[in-house]
Amino acid sequence: MGSRHLHFRAVTRETILDLFALMEGHRTFASCACMRCRLRAARFEALSSRSRCDAMRGLVEGGSIVGILAYRADTPVAWCSIAPRDSFAALPASHRRARAEDTAVWTVTCFWVTPALRRRGVASALLRAAVEYALTHGAGTEGDGIIFVYPVEDIVRIRTGERGHDAIMYPGDIDERRGGAKKK
Repeated sequence: MGSRHLHFRAVTRETILDLFALMEGHRTFASCACMRCRLRAARFEALSSRSRCDAMRGLVEGGSIVGILAYRADTPVAWCSIAPRDSFAALPASHRRARAEDTAVWTVTCFWVTPALRRRGVASALLRAAVEYALTHGAGTEGDGIIFVYPVEDIVRIRTGERGHDAIMYPGDIDERRGGAKKK
């Protein structure tokens, strides 16, 4: 089953437990809790995985925009971290500083797709939904806002030791469109 059977919801007080359910069983995802870019490095390193989850819950309960979830039926199957750029304290200051013409700058810093649904168009559908969400929540109108989707130049998949392209293949449907080889 691909992306056409998905629906999307923002992470809110009502859906935060769905985000945590998606993290459950995925140690790397859960240990970060998508707080890596939201906290300065020293603060992030000082927190345990549990404390990072608590920090994410605190942001959501405080009304912050943190991202959206993709669902198949009532089950969360994918996540996209998208929020106004100033929400990400760990991004270099030059990336957070809005210029006068950048009135509506948002940032995508993370995708997570359930392993069984990778390479089935889910990440692409999620990105489209994330852009739509941003446009309806303050990123301006199409053509006047900016959404940064950060590229990854080098990555190490801790579990396998894979580096570079091989380590980032799990969101294959996006990566393959950029010329990456389909991994079998």
